[in-house]
Amino acid sequence: MKPSGLEELADARRREALNSLAESRESEFRRDLATVLNRHSRENGSDTPDFVLAQYLAGCLAVFDQAVAQREAWHGRRTPT
Repeated sequence: MKPSGLEELADARRREALNSLAESRESEFRRDLATVLNRHSRENGSDTPDFVLAQYLAGCLAVFDQAVAQREAWHGRRTPT
């Protein structure tokens, strides 16, 4: 049975709320990472702003997660969540 328009709207709103929460958590993670980088003066070696390094490192983690998922799929194993 096809979902009603109200069910589809409710599903869309739930997806939006989950995406918003994920974006908020990711933003908080990048801010926290930038704070740690700054606290330990790790931005000094490259003369790169801490928030730029935090974005780069968060991107590295995201790409690594994709690599792990691809590896697990290749081995026929379940991808960690």
